Amino acid sequence: MSDARSKVRAPHLGIRGEREVDVGPQWAVSDHAVVRFLERAWGLDVDAIRKQIADATARGREAGQIAGHERFVVVIGELHFAIKDGAVVTTKRARRPRACRFGKGGRR
Repeated sequence: MSDARSKVRAPHLGIRGEREVDVGPQWAVSDHAVVRFLERAWGLDVDAIRKQIADATARGREAGQIAGHERFVVVIGELHFAIKDGAVVTTKRARRPRACRFGKGGRR
């Protein structure tokens, strides 16, 4: 359990000033809400990021579609872009490659 607390201002709900409330696991926040918060509160240009991802993955998406794949991954640097039906559906950071290890007396 988290002992996290947050200050809330909500004049439109009749709450004046700031009020502290408990925020724990029951206070779920969707990815959509996080993106909209970044866009509206911090001025993040979501459309510019969407275009950057689309441009970066365009050749890989075209190659996957030409090959007849509905689902595939486009790898750019350390990022993996999952493609489904021609759309980028998620992005993950590539796992670090494991170092080559050999047993006792083996090659190095």
